[in-house]
Amino acid sequence: MKTIQLLKLLSLCLLIGFTSCSKDDDDDNNDDFNGDISVANLLGSWRLIQEIDRTEGEPDDIYNVPENCNELILVFTSDQIESKSDYDCDGSFDDTFTTSYTLNGNIISGSEGEGIKVQSLTNNTLKLREDIVIENVEYYELVFVKLN
Repeated sequence: MKTIQLLKLLSLCLLIGFTSCSKDDDDDNNDDFNGDISVANLLGSWRLIQEIDRTEGEPDDIYNVPENCNELILVFTSDQIESKSDYDCDGSFDDTFTTSYTLNGNIISGSEGEGIKVQSLTNNTLKLREDIVIENVEYYELVFVKLN
């Protein structure tokens, strides 16, 4: 159930208008693209494989998406992101959203100015990070593999 809520939050963050605060992180590993986080390197379809919920002072809450499940697919074109969600993993998409986006450094911003950090990007792996500060420092890290 937490997974569904997290995926809805990610979709909202990317597509509807959540605002996030990003902080610098030196753990970027972009070897395949020589550190180049660019629109050209984002192009294509990416499948969610892992969610990590990190809260200060607590152990990581890690969820691995089953291999046969397309719980969340992000499709990047040069100016749009399409988000397709199959929350119950039955093979049909429950929600599909499309929005325009821009890439500024390592921040992907949707049409309403919301942003999410590209933690790292390689030929076949994309890690996104959403910082949420309520009482503790908390953030979600979403790991995707490239489909095409």
